[in-house]
This record gives sequence, C-alpha cells and structure tokens, in this order.
Amino acid sequence: MKKRTTIRDIAEKAGCHFSTVSLALRNNPKISKENRERIHKIAESMGYRPDPYLSGLTAYRSQKTYTNNITCLAWLITSEDRNWGENSTNFPFYFKGALSRAEERGYRIEKFWLNEKGMNPQRMSNILYNRGIVGLLLPHSERPKPVDFNWKHFAPLCLGNSTTRPKLHRVAPNEYQNVSLIMQETFLRGYRRPALVESTNGVVRFENHWLGAFLTEQACNPHIDKITPYIYSKWSLDDFARWIEKSKPDVIISRSTKVKEALEELGYSIPEDIGLAYHCIVPGEYDVTGTTKNAFEMGKMAVDFVIDMLHRHERGVPKIAQRHLVDGCWVEGGTLRKRPRGNGASLGNESREL
Repeated sequence: MKKRTTIRDIAEKAGCHFSTVSLALRNNPKISKENRERIHKIAESMGYRPDPYLSGLTAYRSQKTYTNNITCLAWLITSEDRNWGENSTNFPFYFKGALSRAEERGYRIEKFWLNEKGMNPQRMSNILYNRGIVGLLLPHSERPKPVDFNWKHFAPLCLGNSTTRPKLHRVAPNEYQNVSLIMQETFLRGYRRPALVESTNGVVRFENHWLGAFLTEQACNPHIDKITPYIYSKWSLDDFARWIEKSKPDVIISRSTKVKEALEELGYSIPEDIGLAYHCIVPGEYDVTGTTKNAFEMGKMAVDFVIDMLHRHERGVPKIAQRHLVDGCWVEGGTLRKRPRGNGASLGNESREL
C-alpha cells in the first residue's frame, strides 16, 4: 500500500517547518502569498490529500477554544437606517436564526452599523480587524451600494438576494422557486388568470427572480391567460383599480400587504372574487396563503458558512462567488380557494396549516 504523503514530507521537500506547511495549506494570511502558492504546488505534485478525520478534529478544537475575538461574528448593517428591516416580514428571522446557530456552535454575534456617526468603511475595517473579528454577516439593505471595505482580512457572507458589490458568497431565498410553486399551486386550484403585482424597486432589487418565474410559468402553460404584470414605481389605488378592471385577474401573486388592503377597500372579497397568494409569508402572522422564505433556516446556514470559511482560512472577495439558495415551504391560509379533492399531491414541500 502506498504511504500517505504527510505535512512533514511536504515540509522536508519545501525546506521549511511543518507548521509553516500546515498554515500555508489552510491559506493562513500569516504566510506570504508566494510561499502559500509554492507550498500548494509542492503538495499537489506529491499527491497530498488532507486527512478528513484530522481536519475535523482541528475544526472541533478551534471551535472549543474560546477567546473574546475569534468566536465573535460581526452582523454588519450597511443600511442608511440602522433599524431598517426590523419591522419587515422576514428580516428579523435572519438574525434570530443566525444567533441560534452561533450559540449552538460556541460563537456569539455582535451588531455593527456601517453608517454610525463618524464611521466609514475603512475605519470599521480597522476596528473589527484590531479586535480580531474577521467573520462578517451582511444582511441585505434597502438600497444596496458598493461597500469599500478592506475585504482581504475578512470572511464575509451576504444574506438575501439584494445585489451587493463586490460579489460575495451569499445565502438567499430561492425567490424563483417560490413564485413558480405558487403559479403551479394556483393552477391546480382552478385559477386561470394569474397576475403578478410588485414594486419596481422590489423587482430590480431581487434581480428579477419573481418576474422571471412568473413569465416563465405563464409562457410554458398554454392553459392560463397571459396577463401583463402590474409593476408600479409609486403605489396608486386608482391605478391599481383601473388595472384590475382592465386585466380581470382571478388570483394575484405579490409580497405587498398593500394588495390585500386595496382589494378589500375596492370591495372585492378574498378569495371568492379574487384569490391572493404571497411569496413572503411569516407562518402564523396572517391568515394568508403562499410560501414562506424560511428566513430562520437561512440565518443558521449563513453562520455555518462563515465558520467553515474561518476554519479554512478563506479571506477576501472570492474569485467565484457562491450562492446557496433555500427553498420556501407552502403555507395554507385563507386567501386562496381550497384545492379540489383528487387533484394530486402538493407541489414542492409539504403544505401545512397556519
């Protein structure tokens, strides 16, 4: 049996201490970029492969060693309003999920606001780095813009689908899947004139995933009527009323609470006159039908991702950004008519009552 190549074997060939090889193979910034690349090439030429059991033990020991800095992750708020999102549908659940997972793994989370008075990205970079806080969680903001941060020292991850520059790894809801699931589910319930109602800002900020899913399902299903989506830059009840009168949808897909309020104000009965399906539900909050984003689970997944990056000594802006999408779950409420019996199993994840 061929002898496994060890770190000490690589160190002997590279002419350095085995601890230097260990750090270099984990891309630790303490070792210069040139030396890291040289040692990686030597390891590859020797057929080195890490021992998964030892790697797991190292990660475990690192996790169990508590220090005030290493086990602190930064929740970096980039919004102009420090409290933006706190009263929104899913945003608080990102943080609750992250906090839950961090505690399970022996970490803690501290909030930082990038737009604090007298603060700027470079100063924040220095503060976090000097405190030894290098794991960053960046929740999405209301108006995403480039962040001039000293990324090379940090393991950053975005939460949500809002466009952020530079492109970082992210954990996000599968917005496309959520709207597709609603389109398919409403069809099984007998709706034939589905319509999408969203704000221009929302459509653009979430990279057209909602609109793309709606138009794709609309184009691929010859049995539903093709209704032009109502995309508004500024909400107007009168414009919305005229659009309904002209388009005559039998079900509306949206995430805006304005839609339900407007339909009721205009005298429509839900779901008798017009059905309503939301793709941004917090289970138990309202008696509405649609999909939930599983924001709590996304927060947990985000912490796991950042901790794994810390263990691998991955820092800076990735060459190829990864996007980990979390599917939503169907939530049964009172804003769609019930599916006829014998019309097949639920699409996607199992439906559940609120």
